[in-house]
Amino acid sequence: RRVLFRSVLDRLGAGGMGVVFLAEHIHLRRLVAIKMLPLYASADAGGPLLTRFFNEIRIIAQLQHPNIVWAIDTGELPGDGPDAPILYYHVMEYVPGKDLETLVDIDGPLAVMRACDVTYQIASALVETDKRGLVHRDIKPSNILVTPEGQAKVLDFGLARSMHNRHTQQGVVLGTIDYLAPEQARDASGVDIRADIYS
Repeated sequence: RRVLFRSVLDRLGAGGMGVVFLAEHIHLRRLVAIKMLPLYASADAGGPLLTRFFNEIRIIAQLQHPNIVWAIDTGELPGDGPDAPILYYHVMEYVPGKDLETLVDIDGPLAVMRACDVTYQIASALVETDKRGLVHRDIKPSNILVTPEGQAKVLDFGLARSMHNRHTQQGVVLGTIDYLAPEQARDASGVDIRADIYS
């Protein structure tokens, strides 16, 4: 087995696509975020969660932008027995701070200038995704991290798709209801950058 991490330090969060941990990378000697696919999904080798999991890291790996969380590595750890599921993981940049939803819950609405600055940074990240022919499809406050210095970072590209490769079945609703553009609520397979801007 390839051991990349000196220690797992904390659990940062969990969602439909897995659990995210804070760890120290052995060779880089830096803090990283590790996203691990749940074992039940890992056992389903050809399943949609595993497909989305690898799609996410491939998309992040294409993006080099100061307002997008960047990919470091991806891999898998075999189970202890012949029938044990494989544990799949992504290693990403660790971003200290809070997500925008938590920030507003704790501190209340952002001051106008700060809100404009965060919005500009997110829009700048979306320009980069659009240049690459990508649509995030799940822009929402909990998918925007804000560092103590005020830098905003877009994360969680698990629902993203390439404009050139439409894997989403027509008529499927993907995303978070509170932030969906009307056209995405009707059909997530055909949306473009305008849906992300709306969100």
